[in-house]
Amino acid sequence: GYLRSSVKIEVLTVDQFAYSEFSNALSNPAFLCLIDFNPLDGQILLDISTNVIYTIIDRLLGGEGTEKQQIRTFTEIELSLLTKMIQKMLGDVKEAWSNVIDLKPRLEKIETNPQFAQIVPHNEAIALITMNVEVGPIEGMMNFCIPYITIEPIISKLSSQFWFSSVRRSSTTQYLGVLKEKLSSVDMDVVAEIGSINLPIRDVLGLRTGDIVRL
Repeated sequence: GYLRSSVKIEVLTVDQFAYSEFSNALSNPAFLCLIDFNPLDGQILLDISTNVIYTIIDRLLGGEGTEKQQIRTFTEIELSLLTKMIQKMLGDVKEAWSNVIDLKPRLEKIETNPQFAQIVPHNEAIALITMNVEVGPIEGMMNFCIPYITIEPIISKLSSQFWFSSVRRSSTTQYLGVLKEKLSSVDMDVVAEIGSINLPIRDVLGLRTGDIVRL
């Protein structure tokens, strides 16, 4: 809606690398967003292909956003427009992590030179989530670079078991009233077992009125 265009995003890969492997592959100029991952310590890095960014700028300024543009630096006006767009995207980032942690992500700055976007040491382990982005006819990549040291405090919550158990807990709470209402009108047979004892068949056959069976 913000771009007045159809946007399709698809997760391609989720891998673990050293930060140097990721940073060495970045182009110059690039579009790099340093995002504070409060309340977690540290930052994550959002890298979006420049061809996608040029298309977004064209759409924001009233263009069709259908033509590929030559690689160039960004103007101050363009960076101001892109800052507002990224801030809107962070609301979706917060929602995506809501089952794990109450994030308050904040855009710290936008860098176009990879040398000034050093968020962790070169040998630090990172999770790299690569997505394919389509804005109209234009395609490009979007990478989320998340340092291991940043998400280490919540690493136990990132398992699929925790994720689905959280979903089940919220669903149970949400629909508990509906379930109670539906169950209150269901007919069922109820059997109460007070106790038990093992008896030989001859004793069962010999039972008479007034006999006492100790359970």
